[in-house]
Amino acid sequence: MGKRLIAGIVGLAAGMMLLSSGSQALAWESSQVHYNNQGLLEYAVDSLGNRIVDFSYAGYHLGEKAIPDSTALTAYAVAPVSGDNTAHIQQAIDTVSSWTPDAHGIRGTVRLAAGEYAIGGTLYIPTSGVILAGAGMGDSPTTNTILRRPYGGTANKAAVLIAGGNTFSNWAGGDTPGNRVNVTSSVVHTGDRSFDVSNAAGFSVGDNIIIKHPATQAWLDAVDGGGTYTGEPWAVDSQPLLFNRHITTISGNRITVDAPITNRLDASLSTSYVYKYDRADLVTEVGVENLQIVIDTKSPTSEDHAGAGIIFNTVEDGWVSGVKVKHFVNKGITLQSATRVTVRNSSAVEPHSKLEGGRRYSFAAEFAQLNLFIGNYASQGRHAYVGNGGSWDSGNVFVDNVASQSYDASELHRRWGHGFLYENHMETNVISSNFRVLSLYNRGNYGTSHGWSAANSVLWNCNVGNGRAVVEKPPAAQNYAIGCKGNITGAGPFSTLLPTVPGFIEGTGQTQMSIPSLYRAQLAERLGYSYEAAEDAYVRGGSYANENYGLSSALDIKNASVNYDRDAYIKVDMSGYNREALGKVILNFHVESNEPAQNVTFYGLTDDGWSENSITWNHVPSSAGASLIGTVSLAEPGWYSIDVTEYARSQADKVLTFKLTETASANQFSRISSRDSAAYRGPFLIAAPY
Repeated sequence: MGKRLIAGIVGLAAGMMLLSSGSQALAWESSQVHYNNQGLLEYAVDSLGNRIVDFSYAGYHLGEKAIPDSTALTAYAVAPVSGDNTAHIQQAIDTVSSWTPDAHGIRGTVRLAAGEYAIGGTLYIPTSGVILAGAGMGDSPTTNTILRRPYGGTANKAAVLIAGGNTFSNWAGGDTPGNRVNVTSSVVHTGDRSFDVSNAAGFSVGDNIIIKHPATQAWLDAVDGGGTYTGEPWAVDSQPLLFNRHITTISGNRITVDAPITNRLDASLSTSYVYKYDRADLVTEVGVENLQIVIDTKSPTSEDHAGAGIIFNTVEDGWVSGVKVKHFVNKGITLQSATRVTVRNSSAVEPHSKLEGGRRYSFAAEFAQLNLFIGNYASQGRHAYVGNGGSWDSGNVFVDNVASQSYDASELHRRWGHGFLYENHMETNVISSNFRVLSLYNRGNYGTSHGWSAANSVLWNCNVGNGRAVVEKPPAAQNYAIGCKGNITGAGPFSTLLPTVPGFIEGTGQTQMSIPSLYRAQLAERLGYSYEAAEDAYVRGGSYANENYGLSSALDIKNASVNYDRDAYIKVDMSGYNREALGKVILNFHVESNEPAQNVTFYGLTDDGWSENSITWNHVPSSAGASLIGTVSLAEPGWYSIDVTEYARSQADKVLTFKLTETASANQFSRISSRDSAAYRGPFLIAAPY
């Protein structure tokens, strides 16, 4: 025990910064997706080929590019004027719309100064490459930008801001008989990106295509007519499966697209086909950021005021960032016929309306695909985070969002939305115990025969508080709830009225997930934001204090008598990470054995000038300025992870050194696979921009 108190803790405490003290190790692994021995994600597949898909393709440019920094762009400055500011701001938008776009398709920014702007009409951003940016989303007009819709009764119910078109496109442009090429693969499985067509000669890499699986009677029969209970069964052609994709490779008649298919396409039920999307009226590279929209109302239950705050319609590759919307009726921030849009760090709060259907959709994807909603906050919504476009909705991802005082569930709302992820969704201030707040299920005859609302969708590491989540299995597909907290049930409102079975539910109540963020693990693996230990070694005290163990296949950690004390050191060089920000950084490591459960403390050091070939107990990196990252509990062999984001952000050179030590208990031992292990991948970091 002596080295911990004499040589270790005293030195660390002297110059320590405390970072992420609440971090904890996570160990429980899902049977459906987990790290294999090589530290790569491995997926389970059922008898129909259903699997959890790769959700990392959601958001601006499929997550592959940084959202532009609007402060670095040419700007048109606008300050508030007395009276209505609609024409004033619209003129600025139109001016920037006339500017020549740069190589990335960006024209410039309309820069709204702090202050309050009365907006009696609707602001339109109909042109690609235009950004509308304010000074902040806070409540004080002294330092923030507030767009205020004055109360005007029923004549003033239009949305405050619309980017893109003003009608649904549903990507139908180009869907004519002469432009259709049949898919000839007998089955395209969930998660696949490649398929065969009858003739690929008319296609080129980069083409924007739509893959369409018509809703035939055979397919409808396979999904029980939609499972609508006493409602009208779904009609032929009513619920086609559509996928808006771009071609990445062509080999003969085999096409590979840029993002996975999120529902099984079975040629025995319906012949799918492909057509080139004409992209008519499509708007790209538009953003709205750092402002607040406030809608004045008569009362919290009145409805004669603006129905929506922000609508993105027929937009590809856009963003909403740092925006607050208050007092809407129907829609806070909504993406319609939109693809690859990121909505981040925004709020949709205090809607004013009746508590009835069609109202209080705080953040919504409607006929929308591959969009990312991350780090947002909603209060008093009916469907705070919702997919509401039926079978046109797919691949939308909701990560790290909070819903407070929900009056109904965040969910896929109707008619076979598919391939959604809700991750680390948090419900707070649930209005009544056991209230349904998060769901992937059968909605039977609700609404317009909503029926099976969700397929191949996942709740991952969500927390419903004292509410309830419902996850049911639809025909020929699956839904999952993995590692969620609270009451997670497979019995929905129609479970006693229709033949339904629970979805795949496992790990309920687990606080030790080896993969706390599936989205980020998938993104890091796909884009190469995964960084191996460049050096690692353990050191041993007492008579072994000058021995080097840099080539050992394991990193040993033990708190014992002098000759048996061992600490581990890990160095990771992530200087190759070139994204705009470090949103999250997670250190992963594999525990081979431990005797018994052991609490290991992680420190982040500033001294990177050490080598695994020369480090010894007597020659270790300096502890000056060390950061306490957190204590982890190693309970059994397997993959573990710890959030090291704050420490990583503090290291400008992006070279990170970790010290692992045990201080609390004597004679407890853990062995972690090193980078020299032949059996397991050594320690590695994953990084993500969000």
